[in-house]
Amino acid sequence: MKIARRHDHLIRLLSLWAIGIAGSILGEASVAAPALGTYNIDAARISVSGFSAGGFFAMQMGVAYSSVFHGVGIFAGGPYDCARQSYVYGCINNAVPDIIGSVANMRSWSGNRIDSVKNISGQRVYIFVGKDDGIVGPNVTREVERLYVDVGGFVAGANVKYVELDGVNHTFPTDFNRAGDSPCDFLALPYISNCQFDGAGDALQWIYGALNAPNAGTLSGNLIAFDQTPFIGHGSGMDTTGWVYVPASCAAGHRCALHVALHGCQQAYAVIGAFFLNNTGYNRWADSNNMILLYPQTSASLSNPFSCWDWIGLYGSDYDQKSGIQMKAIMAMIRHIVGGSSAIAPAMNRDAHGNDVSSLSGKSPATTY
Repeated sequence: MKIARRHDHLIRLLSLWAIGIAGSILGEASVAAPALGTYNIDAARISVSGFSAGGFFAMQMGVAYSSVFHGVGIFAGGPYDCARQSYVYGCINNAVPDIIGSVANMRSWSGNRIDSVKNISGQRVYIFVGKDDGIVGPNVTREVERLYVDVGGFVAGANVKYVELDGVNHTFPTDFNRAGDSPCDFLALPYISNCQFDGAGDALQWIYGALNAPNAGTLSGNLIAFDQTPFIGHGSGMDTTGWVYVPASCAAGHRCALHVALHGCQQAYAVIGAFFLNNTGYNRWADSNNMILLYPQTSASLSNPFSCWDWIGLYGSDYDQKSGIQMKAIMAMIRHIVGGSSAIAPAMNRDAHGNDVSSLSGKSPATTY
C-alpha cells in the first residue's frame, strides 16, 4: 500500500513538473497582469516568512536585508548560506549542516554584500519543523537556531521561538480544513495540512506581538494578481505574475504592515493554483490586522523543475546576497509597495553598493561580485 502511494505521488510530481514548465512557457505569451499597487506601509513593520525552499530563502532575505525586516519566519527551512558550506544534501534529509562557514561569511560580508549583521539583534525570529519531517528535518532547523543564537550570537535567545511538532511531516501547518489539503502525517501535495496548529498565526504573533483574532469568515479584501516583470531580471527563475492580498482597510489608505510569504517547491501558483495563497491562513490574519501579504512567485524550468526559490545558487553564486537576482526582485517589489509611505527605511533605498535606488519602481541596478 505504501509503495503504491509513493508511486502515485511520484507520477503526480512528474505530471506537475511538465505542467509547470508548460505553464511558464505559455505564460510568456499571455496578457500581463495589472501593475503592483503602492500602499501606506509602516516601514518598521515589514517581515518575511517561507516554507521549505521558501524557508531557506526567507532566512536569506532576513540576513541580507536585516535593516529592512522586523521579523523572519522559517518553516522547515535551513541555515543561511547552507548550500555553499554543506552542499544541497547536507542541508536536507535531516542532516546536520555545517554552520561555521556560514557564520564566518555573514561576518565577512556584513555591511557590504549583506546588511550589517548587527541589525539581526533587533529581529524576531520564528522557526518551525515537524518532528516527522524527513525532507528537511529537525536536525537542520536546530542548526538554524544555533546559527542565530549559540554559534553566531547574532540575536538573543529570547527573540527566537523554536517549535517542533509531533506527528507532523514536511508540511505547512494550519488549524482549519480546506479541500485538497494533505494529511498532516503524510508527505503529499500541496504540503499544507490541518495539524491543529496555526503556523501562520503563531509566526505572525511572535513577530508582531498580540494581534486581533483571524477572520475565519468572508474576507474584506482582495487577492490581486500583479505583473512581476518590471521587477525581475532575465533568467531569474521567477514567474511573470505574482499575488498580493490587500485588506479593505489597507486599500482605503490605512497604515498597514507588510508580510512577504514565500511558497515552497511545487507550491507556486503556476503549478498547483491558489493553495498556498488561500489555504495557509496568512490572509485570515492579515484581514483583521491591517496587514498586506505579498506572494512573489517562481517559475519552473529544466534546471529548476519544481519552481523552488534559489537557496543553492541556480541563478548565480550571489544567490544569498543583496545582489542575488531573486533577492533584488523581491526587494524591488517591497520598495514599490512602500513607495507611497511617508517614511521609508533608509536601507530600502540603497543597493548592495550603497547606490541610491529610491527613484526606481522596478529593476534594481545590476551588481556583481
